[in-house]
Amino acid sequence: MKISGVYKITNTITGDFYIGSSKNVKQRWASHKCQSTWKQYPNNPMYLDMQKYGIDKFEFEILAEVEADSLKETEQQLIEALKPTYNQINAKG
Repeated sequence: MKISGVYKITNTITGDFYIGSSKNVKQRWASHKCQSTWKQYPNNPMYLDMQKYGIDKFEFEILAEVEADSLKETEQQLIEALKPTYNQINAKG
């Protein structure tokens, strides 16, 4: 079953986290964990940490189930409220 929503990926070692959204959050989590994705974005801080600490040191949680047309708005609200480290690093870099 597809779940459309906003999710959080947390590095349990450093406490850094990322907020994202997808029309299929479970599939998106699988994509984040895939090493071929890491190779596409070799300087992405979250993917570098996944390589450094191991994927088992990252937790995935769905923060909100929302309709597809509200994904970006809800994601942006949560980014502004929670100030996720990985999103801020990516925005600067």
